[in-house]
Amino acid sequence: MKQKFVPEYTNQSAVGQTNLGPYSISAVPANTGSTPPSLSALYTNLNSSSTPAVTPNSAAQTIFNQNISNNLADILDPTCGSTQGVYAFDKYSMEDIRMFLNLKKSYEPHRYTDNDPDDSWPDMIFTPYLTLAGSFPIAETANYKNILSLPFGNNGHPSAGAALGMTFDFTDTIEVGFEGGATYFFPRNEFRPVPTHKLQRLLYPFATDVHTEPGTNWHANAMMSAYQFMPHVSFWLTYEFIEHHKDCHTVIDKAKAEHFVPQVIDKQSDWRAQFFNAGLVFDIQPGMQASFVWQQPISPRNAYVPVTFMGSLNFMF
Repeated sequence: MKQKFVPEYTNQSAVGQTNLGPYSISAVPANTGSTPPSLSALYTNLNSSSTPAVTPNSAAQTIFNQNISNNLADILDPTCGSTQGVYAFDKYSMEDIRMFLNLKKSYEPHRYTDNDPDDSWPDMIFTPYLTLAGSFPIAETANYKNILSLPFGNNGHPSAGAALGMTFDFTDTIEVGFEGGATYFFPRNEFRPVPTHKLQRLLYPFATDVHTEPGTNWHANAMMSAYQFMPHVSFWLTYEFIEHHKDCHTVIDKAKAEHFVPQVIDKQSDWRAQFFNAGLVFDIQPGMQASFVWQQPISPRNAYVPVTFMGSLNFMF
């Protein structure tokens, strides 16, 4: 498919003509011949006079001016006004700075001794913990000029979160644990494309300054690990559930707010993701490990489905 774009437009006369057509719904050239010009039903309905080329409907003309005449430069721009496009996205960037504070206390309900009978309770260490976390944005944000662009962090939003969890470490066998928590993202102002109609999706012709309040993240996970269940071989498995509540976008310029429908992107902003993560670690030599990781998404909603396999060679000094 080929498209031809005209980069400029010029007024052709004082009656409202441009080189691309009329900028007024009434600016139809008069027909000097005996056959009247053919007018569409839409054009006829928008005009209140029997000679529509003279008197347009005032309300319709106002809407026309706001959405067409006053935005010709954006509408006729080859990159859709808000300069959206689809380009290959292949970039490198630092991630946000993240800080964690872990508070935990271990308890040993029953310590196994040589005097215990064989059917006694297994030796276990119970550890409840509290994690406080925060992030500071330094990573690149999403480039709204490229539809395929993704942020490398929290898209410029600082965050603060907390989680509660517990682990049960059975000596010489396995460790299991559970955790749940939430993350709050601080709002910020940004310039981005915003829908001007409730039926628009993905491609939005106009952009404006908005106040963005991200929704809260809620998460829960469960884990199991077996440290050296075979000589020099360890295994771990986790299940993670993350739900992001709807964002709220507010047009900052109240005079422009009536022309935008940010509720469209609000409704599309919530998402849910579930993952199984599994890892296998081989101790090759002291201080040298080989590991393999598999991540499998489960029934995501409004989220990517990245099936991931990764291998690494680790050195510890």
